[in-house]
Amino acid sequence: MRRLAAAALAATLVLTACTGDGDDKKADGPSLPLPPKAPSARGPATGPALEAKVLLASTDDLEEQAGALDTAQVDRRSGAFVSGSKVVGYSVDNVSGYDLRSGEKLWTAKLDLGGGTVCFTSQPDRAVKQLTVVYGESGFCSDVATIRVSDGKVLKKSDRLNGMVQFQGEGAGGSVNHLFTVKGKDYLVDMRGVVWVMKKDGQPDPVAKLKADSYFGLLPTPGKDVLIGSRLGSNPTCMVDAYELPSFEPIWTQDNATLFPEAKQDCVISAAKGNPSWLAQQVGTRQYLTQVDPKTGKVLG
Repeated sequence: MRRLAAAALAATLVLTACTGDGDDKKADGPSLPLPPKAPSARGPATGPALEAKVLLASTDDLEEQAGALDTAQVDRRSGAFVSGSKVVGYSVDNVSGYDLRSGEKLWTAKLDLGGGTVCFTSQPDRAVKQLTVVYGESGFCSDVATIRVSDGKVLKKSDRLNGMVQFQGEGAGGSVNHLFTVKGKDYLVDMRGVVWVMKKDGQPDPVAKLKADSYFGLLPTPGKDVLIGSRLGSNPTCMVDAYELPSFEPIWTQDNATLFPEAKQDCVISAAKGNPSWLAQQVGTRQYLTQVDPKTGKVLG
């Protein structure tokens, strides 16, 4: 209250000093020059502004039926990405292409979902000629399709993940838990922590095995050179792993006690989607935030 009163007093003194009652011939006029016309917030904007181009189909009802984000096995969501002169919009039951300039819908992919849903799509940061779609039923996402961006044609379908294959002496395949795009290539991570890369023939091929089978999230850094993921460790420890891209070689691991010394009792760490070197942990109503060096795992602040 004292600070507020002091601030008010200071403002009063400043105004008094500016206006004064000296020899100014226009003492009753404004002390500062005013524009000839008062600014108005009404009417259309005349400067640079955002212009709506595309209205994507909404499937909120279907997403609610598929499950809430905190209970679903996959990250079901609606979204879009820009590829050249087109926008590709996706939801749990639809993948469509739109003209970026006019907003006109150009195509809808003829993807037979049966009773299933779209689980993941490519997330490119550059123009691409085709995209990967992972779909399945009841949260088991093991079917993969390759769709051409220019006209929405389904080029390839793959059920390779439905079967079991051997990789580095262990089983690989099953439901896809993560999909991310790095420098134009799509990578899938299955329920066993095996990383698959999508080949030009539309087939996934196993290339690496991560430290754990399951991660809360796996996200590449903005430079696309490090992959960061948070997971459960030995109870009640929570771990954060980092892998070099595109080799997937482990480069560091940190536990929650090091990252969040004030929140040791909680074990769910979330990485920011735009930059996973920013990590968050929530305990009750309190949110803790920290940043790490993606190359070393050292806490920066």
